[in-house]
Amino acid sequence: SRQECVENKMSPKSFPVVPAEQLQLVGDLLKELSIGQAEERRGQEERGRGQEEKRRGLEERRGTLLELLKVSREDSMVVWEEHFKTMLLLLLETLGDKDHTIRALALRVLKEILRNQPGRFKNYAELTIMKTLEAHKDSHKELLHVNALQSHKPSEYTL
Repeated sequence: SRQECVENKMSPKSFPVVPAEQLQLVGDLLKELSIGQAEERRGQEERGRGQEEKRRGLEERRGTLLELLKVSREDSMVVWEEHFKTMLLLLLETLGDKDHTIRALALRVLKEILRNQPGRFKNYAELTIMKTLEAHKDSHKELLHVNALQSHKPSEYTL
């Protein structure tokens, strides 16, 4: 169930050794993030959503992003080949989340991916920078500065 999945993320196991299990884990995390973002958008449209439901959705998205942060430090070629584009697009979408802590976590994950998989950003550098700059317009102090993200870009992407 979805609750069990969230609970497993809150008490994570180590990253699987078997590539098929790695793909499954990351695929599940990306699905959770996508569902969470869809629920957040729907929740913004439906103002009658209960506080408890909003809090639970927020915690689920945080848990998913924290797990993706751990995944972003792994050097699993099969995972990056299969999921990089989807992960990047979902994280860039998450930069538009209403909650500033979610946006800050998404930036942390992006920063780790950029640090560990810089070559994969070759075709997405402009999009990533534009979305990061849009998120940087945010007034919350907890939001990470775009400089932190840009300081980790490979030199060939320097503006």
